[in-house]
Amino acid sequence: MRPPGIYEYLDILRALAALGTVEGEQLRFLEQMRGFTQQDGFREREFPQEMTEPIFPTSLPVPEPELPDHTVFISYASSVEDLFVDRLYQSLIEEGINAKIDKIDLKYRESLGNYIEKLGNGSAIVIIVSDKYLRSPWCMWELLNIYKAKDFQDRVFPVVMADAEITDGIGRLGYAEYWETRLRNFDTAMQKVNRLAISDATVEEGRRIREFADKVDTLASMVADMNFRTMDEPTEDALKILGENLVSRLNVLSNRGNEY
Repeated sequence: MRPPGIYEYLDILRALAALGTVEGEQLRFLEQMRGFTQQDGFREREFPQEMTEPIFPTSLPVPEPELPDHTVFISYASSVEDLFVDRLYQSLIEEGINAKIDKIDLKYRESLGNYIEKLGNGSAIVIIVSDKYLRSPWCMWELLNIYKAKDFQDRVFPVVMADAEITDGIGRLGYAEYWETRLRNFDTAMQKVNRLAISDATVEEGRRIREFADKVDTLASMVADMNFRTMDEPTEDALKILGENLVSRLNVLSNRGNEY
């Protein structure tokens, strides 16, 4: 008769061997079992006594779940707000906040798409909204990803530059018109090229531009509806208020074990 559980142990060992994680006594045991099961009349034979003792515990310990890594990302348009962003980033680090910024945390050859996806799902995101930000495909991709993830208004901490026209409909519609024009130009360029010559990445870029045209007014309106900070120069008081609000947000997440 086969000892209870012997097939289960064999299945586990085979799986571990396939993963390359079996070593020592477990590997020796597996080789014995392989040889034994390949013999004729296997089902009628008795297993050797030394094989009847399980080599695994009857229950495996359940690992403790990892605590969430609450991260604050900074979304901004490069060159326009570089000095501003550097000072903001440094102030957050000094507050003990786990801040991420592309010029430091986006590594050489790392996927831009993967980084933007992480940013979109960040525990909190400081968005520095400027005219250039709302006209940048990279910034709008980041903002759209933030929007598609849950709790947009809970996670977003906006800083609005003076040149961002988001507080009235005419200004916001100007950005929608800008993206609609880019979409028409993009569609025209696509029509001039054989479809088989167009990469999936280019098709995806066109899809995003269409989303920007459809959503920029909505996204700008959501930011405008928040009591945002307006500043072209980061004053100590403004940075302090922003840091305190971010710390408060992260403390709430830590206390309730949020899934971010």
